[in-house]
Amino acid sequence: SLQHVSWAAVNRTLTMPVARHILDVHRQLADLIEARDAAAARRLMDDHVRMIRARRVSEDAADAPHCC
Repeated sequence: SLQHVSWAAVNRTLTMPVARHILDVHRQLADLIEARDAAAARRLMDDHVRMIRARRVSEDAADAPHCC
C-alpha cells in the first residue's frame, strides 16, 4: 500500500463509501491483471491515481490558510 506516501496519518476524507470504492477498484485491477489485460489495467490505475491526486489537492486547499 502507498497509504503512508499518499495520505496523511489522519485521513479525514476516508469514509465507508470511499473505502468500498477503493476496494472495488483494487479488485477490478487484480481481475484485469489476472486476465492479462494490460491496457485496461493501465487505464483503471491511471484513473485511480488521478482520483487520489484530486482528493489530496482538494484536502490541501481546504487546509491552506486563507488570506484577506
